[in-house]
Amino acid sequence: MPGGEGRGRGECDLVLVATRDEEVLGYAFSGPFRPRPAYDGTKEVSVYLAEGARGLGVASQLYSALLGRLDAHPGVHTQVAVIALPNDASIALHRRFGFEQVGVLREVGHKFGRYVDTAWYQRLLPEEGAGHTVSGTSGEG
Repeated sequence: MPGGEGRGRGECDLVLVATRDEEVLGYAFSGPFRPRPAYDGTKEVSVYLAEGARGLGVASQLYSALLGRLDAHPGVHTQVAVIALPNDASIALHRRFGFEQVGVLREVGHKFGRYVDTAWYQRLLPEEGAGHTVSGTSGEG
């Protein structure tokens, strides 16, 4: 179902688009987490769906394709996602793909005329998720 693909500024800045009969059903993307070189191995990811595409498995197909490509890239170590709360469907999707909640920022987003909290979710590469240690730093951060 992911029909189109584009690349952004970085080698692993991806945009995947799901279409049906020339109608955009949704898209998923990865982009830089922070602009400094110390964060090059971290990608922020997100998925958005058209109202009529919810509940059809489109988000799962998009994330499966996106995360599969990021997992295969040697320069990507982890992904982060920001979810405006409340959003049970998005939380369930991210958990299904191995994301874990790592924090909540209070009233940092503004949607539907009010401030909303955002939950931060993180996914380490599957083989690196347990007991990973860092042996050094780049000095930039």
